[in-house]
Amino acid sequence: MEGKKECVVGYYRIIKAKDPNAVHRALQKGYGIKHPERINGYSGVVFGTGDVFVSEAVGRRMGIKEFKEFVFNSLMMFGREKYGEISSDAEELNGENRWLGNGDYVFGRYGYFFDNRYQGKKQYDEIIRIRMWKGNTWVTYDSEMDLFLLLKDNGDDPGTVVEDLPCEEE
Repeated sequence: MEGKKECVVGYYRIIKAKDPNAVHRALQKGYGIKHPERINGYSGVVFGTGDVFVSEAVGRRMGIKEFKEFVFNSLMMFGREKYGEISSDAEELNGENRWLGNGDYVFGRYGYFFDNRYQGKKQYDEIIRIRMWKGNTWVTYDSEMDLFLLLKDNGDDPGTVVEDLPCEEE
């Protein structure tokens, strides 16, 4: 099996996390204070996606340029507190989790049309879900089970991650 891409636990890293210490130092310099973490809402200011992983199924579809752009645009909206197709209660809960908590449990749902245009359809062709868990971001289809919850240490350490997309079909 030499030369074949390996799918480890069914997820691929598509974005590597920023160094939290570098972010902290930049805030220290920007605010001109030694302890920016004492500022109310600090966790929201330093909110980051961590490592971003996509499921194997989403990874395979990312071979299509338009879908890949859709995923990255959705991640950009997610980072800017635009959570897509969720309820107003869920949006409020996201705000609390983002600004008062540690960012875990923040989620969004984003719809995709195959031809990248809305043609009066009543439903999307695909829906992806973006969720924060243990400091990382996980992108799956809405219909997929959240198997990342079963990773060792509940996702604290995803283990070996393959960054090549997509897996080769068996």
